[in-house]
Amino acid sequence: MGFDGKWIANIMDCVRSVKYTVKCNNILFDTFIPERGLRQGDPLSPYLFLFCMEAISRMLIHAQKNNILRGIRASRDGPRINHLFFADDALLFVKNKKSDVESLVNMLYTFSNISGQEINFEKSMVIFSPNTSRDQRTILSGLLGMTVVENLNNYLGLPIPIVFIKAVLQFVPTYALSIFLAPKSIIDDIQAKLSRTWWSGKDKGRFWTMIPWKTLCKPKAMGGLGIRNMRLFNLALLGRQVWRLINNTDTLCFKVFSSKYFPDGNIFNAKKVDKASFTWTSIATTAEALKDGFGWQIGNGEKINIWDDNWGMEGKRV
Repeated sequence: MGFDGKWIANIMDCVRSVKYTVKCNNILFDTFIPERGLRQGDPLSPYLFLFCMEAISRMLIHAQKNNILRGIRASRDGPRINHLFFADDALLFVKNKKSDVESLVNMLYTFSNISGQEINFEKSMVIFSPNTSRDQRTILSGLLGMTVVENLNNYLGLPIPIVFIKAVLQFVPTYALSIFLAPKSIIDDIQAKLSRTWWSGKDKGRFWTMIPWKTLCKPKAMGGLGIRNMRLFNLALLGRQVWRLINNTDTLCFKVFSSKYFPDGNIFNAKKVDKASFTWTSIATTAEALKDGFGWQIGNGEKINIWDDNWGMEGKRV
């Protein structure tokens, strides 16, 4: 990847400086030095892992350019995608052909031999498109050595029906609310639990609400406690996604969404699609809610549409 030899030597010193010992039956055995990996919690660990994943990413991109692993498109004119990475989880997309699957398996084993990263096929899953025959599924799943499932309801170990309750309340509220527009029932349930916790400190039993929850959500200067209004917080986080799609037009996310929903590059002109994904529906709904608060500079006038663009207080011309 072009790293200087001195830099590599420094990284390997970090690896070799680690010593482990094994405790068995309350007896500590002799220490030993590992050949790879860093101590748990080492701040360098995530970056070194990204370097490893960059290698397989480049292999997959090269295979796509050479039509070995062609990936999928979200729309007819959208970019091809054959992999998406999230931390140590990966989504790989290949055509349901034996040659493509064999190429993928060979590539994964090559990467494993080079990097020392073992792929856990027992925890891996494969999903087939509806037009894949039963015989094809049997053959291809046998090549992959993975369990066949119908959907990804347990993505990242969190069943989707409870992702808003458990994840939002306990683990990653900012992440969950930044990609999904939570239904009103979920928001009401979250705020009810927060209200119960505030007034009674218990999950069960009766409690007395002395002040409306919306009053507590007001800033302290206005007599409230500054507690977040979950609906507005949800819209604010999704608003950041809208802003990214406006400003970062060179990202893969923009290319995929724009090719399918707003070919002219303007998210505010996005067309309505009946079977759009939940993520896009959340972003589109937020964009519509924020639309009136946006303004834009005319510039050289090349992107002006005099018939459809908003003329300020006068609205559209037709």
